[in-house]
Amino acid sequence: MLAKRIGTLVRSNTSTAEQRSRTSQSGATLVEYALVLSLFVVGSIGAIQFINDRAREDTLSQVDCVATRPPRASCQVPAVDPTATFTIPSITTTTVPPGGGPQSAASWGTPTVNSSPAPNPWSFIIPLNISDPEGLPVGSGSARVRVDVEGVPTAFYETCTVSGGVCQISFDVPGTSNRATVSIERPEDIVVSPPVLTTPGPYTVNR
Repeated sequence: MLAKRIGTLVRSNTSTAEQRSRTSQSGATLVEYALVLSLFVVGSIGAIQFINDRAREDTLSQVDCVATRPPRASCQVPAVDPTATFTIPSITTTTVPPGGGPQSAASWGTPTVNSSPAPNPWSFIIPLNISDPEGLPVGSGSARVRVDVEGVPTAFYETCTVSGGVCQISFDVPGTSNRATVSIERPEDIVVSPPVLTTPGPYTVNR
């Protein structure tokens, strides 16, 4: 009977010791979690305070730049150095005729003016010279020429026939105008073979 009571007492003490050990371990774990959490909170508060301070400084600096006239040098955008040079690579453009073949050339000749004093009408004849790639006169073809007369809002169009490399444009000008300008609007307006890809510039004929 005595032995049974002693065994019960020993088991009771052992159980109590185990409970105390578990309680002690649990308490240590909670303390560790609390320390880690406190360190995280302290670090976060410091970072937030730093960000707020920087934002406040930037805002105050911008307000000061706007309110100060003239603005301080630190508020102004840096000027571009006027002596700075920039190198732009050159681009070479080569015009290739359709099909890679040769092309003819066109140019205005010297006009012949049949002048008369205003307000009488007057006239002129101007040749359009067309040559093949070898510089020889083109044998046949045609050309559509635009004529802009001074003081006349509407343009006139004249068509001439190429003969011996020359296309003669003859035009009568009203007496109220002292000049007229002839031009080729598109290369396709000169119908010869080989084709003309570059048209001559406008030519102004004076009374």
